Amino acid sequence: IYMAVNGKVFDVTKGANFYGPEGPYGNFAGHDASRGLAKGSFEKDMLPNVDGPLDTLADLADDEREALRDWEALFTSKYPQVGVLV
Repeated sequence: IYMAVNGKVFDVTKGANFYGPEGPYGNFAGHDASRGLAKGSFEKDMLPNVDGPLDTLADLADDEREALRDWEALFTSKYPQVGVLV
C-alpha cells in the first residue's frame, strides 16, 4: 500500500489496519494525502485527481504547513520511502 506525503511516496503496507480499505485513512491509499493530512480532513474531496497536475499546496496556511511537516516526519520515522511524486 503506497501513499504520498509532501511529495514523498511511502510504503505503508505494515500499517494496513490504518491505510487498507477498511482503515480510517483508507481513502488516502494510492493517493497524495498531503492536503487532507495538513487540513485534518480524511474526506475524498481532499485528494487531488490522479490524472491531474500535482497539488502545489500553495494555499495552505502556516499552521497547516506545520501539520504537514509533522505528518511527513511521522511517516519518515515509521515507513520506508519508495519514491517521490513527479
